[in-house]
Amino acid sequence: PACNSLRMLHTVVISDIHLCEVEREDGLWMRYRQRPFLPDQELAQMLAAVRERVRGDTLTLVLNGDVFDLDAPRVIGNKSVFHDHPRDAAHAVPGMKGILDDHPVFVDALGRVLAEGHEIVLISGNHDVQLTLPEVRALVRERLVEAALAVLAEDGREVPRAAIEARVAFRAWFHKTADGIVIEHGNQY
Repeated sequence: PACNSLRMLHTVVISDIHLCEVEREDGLWMRYRQRPFLPDQELAQMLAAVRERVRGDTLTLVLNGDVFDLDAPRVIGNKSVFHDHPRDAAHAVPGMKGILDDHPVFVDALGRVLAEGHEIVLISGNHDVQLTLPEVRALVRERLVEAALAVLAEDGREVPRAAIEARVAFRAWFHKTADGIVIEHGNQY
């Protein structure tokens, strides 16, 4: 009986997805950024399979850098526009908002991870170093928590917002898991 109460710890690490704003035009130009070619559905399916596999256990999903690509061209007036913006909140928050708006399937999948009581850790990489900024962290946390709350509402469950917020963590450089594994993006080398 005591063995049945033990929960296994699972850590899943994803990096270098380079999600960016969706290209509004079709054709060969920036095809990887066009809606039919986005990895969101596959990522959502993978995360659903992971959630099913770890049901009853503890999962830490580590988004290990360059999950978002804030260096990619911004979409302005339905056109991709190259930029060399400073890596500050004034430029990063609208960029991150655009990325999150354009990837609702992925955001929902992350919300489902949180809704099941698991943890998400976001480590900044070289293309999303702006995840170190408090304003960007607040935006990402808010969006993920809102996604989790929407899933919980669908299921008729209630969890305090603060409890969900506490399961979203940010790391500027590396994350050490409860069982001693060190995870980092590695761009510092």
